[in-house]
Amino acid sequence: MNRAAFTNALRIAAGFALMTTGVLLAAPQVMKHQKRTALEKNGAAQWQAIIDSQTGLEDEPVARLLIREIGLAHNIMPTLSEESLDLMPGMFEQESASGVRQTTIIAHRNTHFRPLENLELEMEIELYQKEESARRYRGADMEIHSPESVSRRIDQLGESSSEPLLMLVTCYPIRNFGPAPQRLLVVC
Repeated sequence: MNRAAFTNALRIAAGFALMTTGVLLAAPQVMKHQKRTALEKNGAAQWQAIIDSQTGLEDEPVARLLIREIGLAHNIMPTLSEESLDLMPGMFEQESASGVRQTTIIAHRNTHFRPLENLELEMEIELYQKEESARRYRGADMEIHSPESVSRRIDQLGESSSEPLLMLVTCYPIRNFGPAPQRLLVVC
C-alpha cells in the first residue's frame, strides 16, 4: 500500500470513528427525548392500557411509577421474586402501627432504576394504582445503606412518619460493575 492510499484509509477510519462517537454521544439524549415524548403522549390516564399489554406474567402489574423529569416510567409488579424483578420493579405495601401507608418499590439498578442516578430531591414522583387517583410525592432524602440495614431503616421511617411514604430501593453504586455492595434508599 502506498503512502497516499494509507493516508486516505486513515482519514476514512478517523471519519468513521468520529461519526460513531457522535452517534454514541447523541443516543442518550435522543432516547431521553423519546421517553419524555412517549410519557406525554400516553399520559398517566392510559397507564392501564400499557399494563394490560404485558403478557406472560404470573401476576399482572398493579401500579405505574413515573418520574417524568428523568424519563423513568415503569409498571410495577405486586411481587418481589427474582423472576418478576427481572421483568419489572416489584412493590410491597404495609401500614405502620399508627396507620400510615408505606409503599416500597424495589428494582434492579442496571435496568429499571438506572435513571435514579439523575434524580434530584424535590422532583415529582407519581404512583398510579388501579382504582385509585394518582399519589404524588417529592423526593425528600437519599440514603446509602448496607444490604443488611436497609430493611431496618425502612421500618424505622414507617414508624416515625405521620405522612404516607414512598420508598425506592436499588443497589448502589448504580454504575458499579459486578455485585453492588450497598443499597440506595430514596425516601419520598
